[in-house]
Amino acid sequence: MMLRQTSSGLLLAVGLLMFGWTCALEPTSVDVLENDWYEFECVYNAQEDKNKVHELTVHIQDCYSSARIALSREHFSSATAAVAVVFGKTSSQQADIKSELMKNQNWPMYYTNSENAYLKEGLVKIVSGDVNKISIKVNVTNRMDRRCISCNQIKSYLDLEPTKKEALKIRRPPTASATVNGAALQPTSPATAFQLNQTVTIICTASGPAQLSVTLLKDNREIASKPASNSLTHVIAKAGRDSAGVYKCQAETDLPFLVQRSRSSGSLEFVLAVNFAPTFEVSEIVRYTQVGNKENIRIRVQSYPAARLECSPTGDVLIRESYNDREFSNEYDLTLTNLDSVKKESKFRCTATNEVGQRQLDILLTAKAPTPEILSSVNTKWSNSYRLEWQHDQNASIDHYLVEIVYRNRDDNSEVNRTEIKFSPTQQKGSIALVDGDTRNGKLIHSGQLVNLTPDSNHDIRLRSCNEHGCSEYTPTISVRTQAQTAENYNDPKNPMKSQNPNRASALSSDAANLVGMIFTWLLLTVGLYPML
Repeated sequence: MMLRQTSSGLLLAVGLLMFGWTCALEPTSVDVLENDWYEFECVYNAQEDKNKVHELTVHIQDCYSSARIALSREHFSSATAAVAVVFGKTSSQQADIKSELMKNQNWPMYYTNSENAYLKEGLVKIVSGDVNKISIKVNVTNRMDRRCISCNQIKSYLDLEPTKKEALKIRRPPTASATVNGAALQPTSPATAFQLNQTVTIICTASGPAQLSVTLLKDNREIASKPASNSLTHVIAKAGRDSAGVYKCQAETDLPFLVQRSRSSGSLEFVLAVNFAPTFEVSEIVRYTQVGNKENIRIRVQSYPAARLECSPTGDVLIRESYNDREFSNEYDLTLTNLDSVKKESKFRCTATNEVGQRQLDILLTAKAPTPEILSSVNTKWSNSYRLEWQHDQNASIDHYLVEIVYRNRDDNSEVNRTEIKFSPTQQKGSIALVDGDTRNGKLIHSGQLVNLTPDSNHDIRLRSCNEHGCSEYTPTISVRTQAQTAENYNDPKNPMKSQNPNRASALSSDAANLVGMIFTWLLLTVGLYPML
């Protein structure tokens, strides 16, 4: 612009030197996510700097205010002060800027305005800055809504013009709210309780950008929805035990900007409870234990309101967790001691009570037979027998054992037959016979001989023990393969099949005698001599 040599022209020139102004530039609307950081770059354009003064500023202010370059020291603390500037020829002509801010350095010189309110509050960060480019990040809070970030440069002498101007339009994810029977809920609200058969009305409301829909979920499963609407009403006519649970009102929008950033939904969770009497969940109510042993048993009690647990005879009740108002439960660890040496069992009764009702649970610590532990290897040198060795607690009360044998085909290993054999701790003959027993380190070790196995075949074997209180679990299965039958191993005097049948010879003699008798009788009938006898 041309300067006229008049008193009014001189006054105008001084005013322009002090402030400068921006020409009008419509801002570009930019969608930004609330609480996100938005980056803005301001680049010096040498071609548009007709007078080569190299002045550049970045401002954040009202979109309809002029961005004034501060040409005196006090302007840097004003509401419209720049975030960062590049001091050029115009600025260097101001004495206070030249001496204080530029510290008598040559222009152009980059300068960060540490007195800017946004910088002080941490809402703006300088990413980088030099005489040719200023880059900043803006924290998108409510204070930045509808604010403009501008990049300004002097193009013709003294005229400060925006080369880039962006209006921040904050996009907020939708939010959800809920009322239950007219009472507004908050994210921190405790469980809302109802009586059985009471009517419950839930209203979900969605707020936020346009294009909203609302959904109601219970325990993460959809139970009602209303597309293209910001409100939904769900009525439970008669509240039952299954009405209790974790509910969620969920608001959603299909606004592309929010969908692309996975911020298109908001929700409010709340808990509805229905008063009910206690129920027990326990992994076991009968446990094998020796007299005098202490056992820890975990119990879960479900109820609403929370129940009080008492056990007798005396047992130490330890609360494992505080009441879980999402699952309506407490978990307990019970430390109980088996004291009854006569019956070899102790019964404990636990009672859970709340204002709705009471429930009892009996727990039995008993000398139930323990699961044996198989010690023997899976190898045998015989074609039709296997020596099985196992151990268990020496004080265990055992009436009998059960051994299960699965006979498999020698060619394709398919199952041919399955049998379970019962034998006593003192059995000496039969398909299994106890050979010996020993006690070591509090364990009773047994050895028994399994006979009548199939030569050159696999056999799956497992064992359990039983008494009047029941049978234990089976041991893990072992797979034993017998040897092929040969004359040498069959006739070996040490072959367990022979030692298990000491009367084998007499049995054969008896069978032969019976056969001779049958033949003799046949002869008598044939020749007609039988009536004469």
